[in-house]
Amino acid sequence: MLEASHVTVSFRRRGGEPFRALDDVSIKVESGKIVGIVGESGSGKTTLVRTLCGLQKPDSGEVLFKGREIHEAMAAARSGAGLPLSMVFQDASGALDPRQTAASAVGEALRVHRMVVRVGEGDEVRRLLAAVGLPADVAGKRPTEMSGGQCQRVCIARAIAPRPALLIGDEPVSALDVSVQARILKLLAALLKGHENGLEAILLVTHDLAVVAAVCDYVYVMSGGRVVEEGVPREVFAAARHEATHRLLAAAGYN
Repeated sequence: MLEASHVTVSFRRRGGEPFRALDDVSIKVESGKIVGIVGESGSGKTTLVRTLCGLQKPDSGEVLFKGREIHEAMAAARSGAGLPLSMVFQDASGALDPRQTAASAVGEALRVHRMVVRVGEGDEVRRLLAAVGLPADVAGKRPTEMSGGQCQRVCIARAIAPRPALLIGDEPVSALDVSVQARILKLLAALLKGHENGLEAILLVTHDLAVVAAVCDYVYVMSGGRVVEEGVPREVFAAARHEATHRLLAAAGYN
């Protein structure tokens, strides 16, 4: 579905010295799978996400979505036909407008992407909020009136409203309590299994291997702008080779 091949991205430091934020990175996200990208701060995860979304142009290499260059795929997405991909961010409360209710935040996503006619918006908003496990009374609440987990569920409902084939979660549970993290991860897995709103795959970007162990089918470990290990999570964790993976395992309590 989504494939990055030999992607390199370079920036210049303040002194003018260039450095490679991504160095020959190749990853693949297949339909029906939850794929994890893990790495410590500065490993290149954020630059990779920006490149995968088409926000950062690579120096070399390419990003394809269903065989089409990502910029072309995004530009060709027709209103009402669904997006190639959508994002869920770390700070759920910060990602929501404090003046908007949960219903208006989700409704706005529907209107912007022309997913429903206005007369049917209310029904679709209620369906989406229910799909992410929110009770009906949350619809009229603003971010300050909701828990962190509820805010993140609203963000997920908003993200899947335009019917993305791929959902990218950028540290989507790191700001939540451990018990809430588990429920949100279970929700994401259930949405993919049910192909909610046409969802075909999920890419989770995180520094936490426990998140990967909970839901991911495949994982890429990044360090210094490169993919240093990849594979099925349990196999990578059991026979880690790179020191960056060992540090992540230790931080997650595996060592």
